[in-house]
Amino acid sequence: MPNPNSQQAIVAILEVLDVPLDIDSKDGRLRMQKSIYLSQLAGLNLGYSFNWYINGPYSSALADDYYEAKRGVDEDSVKQFKRIVEPKLNEIKAILETPPGKSAVSWAEAVGSLAYAARLRGSLQAALEFCIAQKGHLETILPDAKARLEQSSLFN
Repeated sequence: MPNPNSQQAIVAILEVLDVPLDIDSKDGRLRMQKSIYLSQLAGLNLGYSFNWYINGPYSSALADDYYEAKRGVDEDSVKQFKRIVEPKLNEIKAILETPPGKSAVSWAEAVGSLAYAARLRGSLQAALEFCIAQKGHLETILPDAKARLEQSSLFN
């Protein structure tokens, strides 16, 4: 069931991370899914459960909420959420910062998928091997994504 508080938090998180609330394209939805997944890893638990899907971690409840959020949210509440979440998102913003010459969508898929697979496989190295086998289209950027995640406190 859609949750207005979660919808406002989603909008706040996406604004802090400079990720558009874009429900009209697969690329937009993919970036939102990975951004919220990584935000939850950083301690902003919105209660979404994620499963492995074609493009990495995916939550259908999150999808329901961002579709509802697109219809409109209370902007004052979004501002309040932004003040709360912004300090906690610096590391996620750095992880999601797209390296030069890379696609923002592919980068989000790579870091999100590696982070999810590392939780399942027990290490980033095992996650890298798994993701290379599962996501051949990302093979050239997965090592860079692994290096970025290794620099974060989420995996140290």
